[in-house]
Amino acid sequence: MHPGFVICGAPIFGGPAVPIFRPAKGTVMKTFTVTVPMRKPRNPYVAASLRRKCGAHGTSGAARRQRGKTLLRREIDRLAAIEPSP
Repeated sequence: MHPGFVICGAPIFGGPAVPIFRPAKGTVMKTFTVTVPMRKPRNPYVAASLRRKCGAHGTSGAARRQRGKTLLRREIDRLAAIEPSP
């Protein structure tokens, strides 16, 4: 048995006695502190970047329209050089 402890226990609703260790009278329980190390804080920028889409960016609608306008102008100029208008 542990020095300075008394075993107490009573059957609970007809079950077996459960030993409970309590300090004996006149003994002082020693207290101790537990130091739990702090975790490093999470980087808030990583979580935000994981939600973003990755990869190359597509061309905007304005860039596609401008490219189409340029191609159309070149096609008209090329056809005008081949066939004069009546």
